[in-house]
Amino acid sequence: MAWDPKGYIWAGGGNGTLIFSDDDGQTWKFDPIASELPTNYIKIVFLNKNELNETKGFILGERGYILRYKG
Repeated sequence: MAWDPKGYIWAGGGNGTLIFSDDDGQTWKFDPIASELPTNYIKIVFLNKNELNETKGFILGERGYILRYKG
């Protein structure tokens, strides 16, 4: 589970489950691209925008899957 710089909450799980909430956890939505990958998401990291030119994040899954977030 992680929070992106916009304040969205992200949570990953098994069988390609990657969900996010843009209202402090009141409702959740599935990420459509992540759900197509047969993996378990095990780590979500967002890098500090102050140290970079733009916000970046990475979601790591089993079997070598890496998803990149650009905000």
